[in-house]
Amino acid sequence: MNLKIIIILSLLLLTRYIIKEKRRENKNRRLFYSSINIPYLNILDKNWRLIAQECNKLTLLHMKNNYDNKKIFNYDIILNEKLVLSSINTCPIIINILKVIPNILYAGYSILKSKSEIYKLSLRNTLTYHLGLNISNQNVSYINIYNLNMLEKNGRSFIFDSTYNYSEINTSDFDNARLVIIFKKPNMISYIQ
Repeated sequence: MNLKIIIILSLLLLTRYIIKEKRRENKNRRLFYSSINIPYLNILDKNWRLIAQECNKLTLLHMKNNYDNKKIFNYDIILNEKLVLSSINTCPIIINILKVIPNILYAGYSILKSKSEIYKLSLRNTLTYHLGLNISNQNVSYINIYNLNMLEKNGRSFIFDSTYNYSEINTSDFDNARLVIIFKKPNMISYIQ
């Protein structure tokens, strides 16, 4: 009888220890980064208004929806590390800027429809750059990873670790546009540490 109690107490202590370790790991995990220390991303930040004008000229007819939910639309500029030829005439500004940025797996414009929330699965060994281009002033569009939110604003950029599952949320009454660039993580990590 006493042996059973000892085993149960031991298991409870072990479980408690495991839970505390997981919480400690989550607190120490860095999920969001600033793009300020990466010189070639500063070009994007400084030219965000020009980039936004180019994005605003695109309509949903130019964009594609990779999901059945019709909540997010993308216009691919670089896909699988290659320039999408159909974007050359429609996006000359961003293409000229992207030419100087190395290690891009994907780049494109993304429109998250109003009152939408989408969940994205992780992308192995990647970092994602977001630049707000046409974000509602209602301050209700953000990226969520492990219950940490990064608010999106016009001209505001940030990098997040897309190795983890994340959500894109827009609770405003307006569609929100952003530039999204996905990088190979091992090639970028030296810039942001």
